[in-house]
Amino acid sequence: MYPDLVSDPDITIRRKVAFLLNSLLLSDGSTPGLILTTTTQDIARDAISKHGIPSALVAGLVDSPEVNEDFEEKAARALLSYLDAGGRLEREESLKLLGKLEKIKDDVYWGLAEEERERLARLASS
Repeated sequence: MYPDLVSDPDITIRRKVAFLLNSLLLSDGSTPGLILTTTTQDIARDAISKHGIPSALVAGLVDSPEVNEDFEEKAARALLSYLDAGGRLEREESLKLLGKLEKIKDDVYWGLAEEERERLARLASS
């Protein structure tokens, strides 16, 4: 069910879901002076992984014949935040993403700066 939201036929839904996923991953949910054993970021990362959402994000970036720069930027940022938070990709998704990143390395693509694309590639390959 959840990966369907990232591959919904309505691009507006896909963009909003990718944006919200990224927002959750960037949130630490901490309160000053309160020590947390689990942060919002940890919970979001684990739920995203459990429901196969990284695979849907990769497919949206790599397999979609439709080009939508806004969605691609939001999906790439959500993946980058997921990986920054300690998330992992399945080997197949990692290889697909790395292959696409190699193809677009000289282009301004997915709205990511060169440094961000390099970090995405590094994290996807680990």
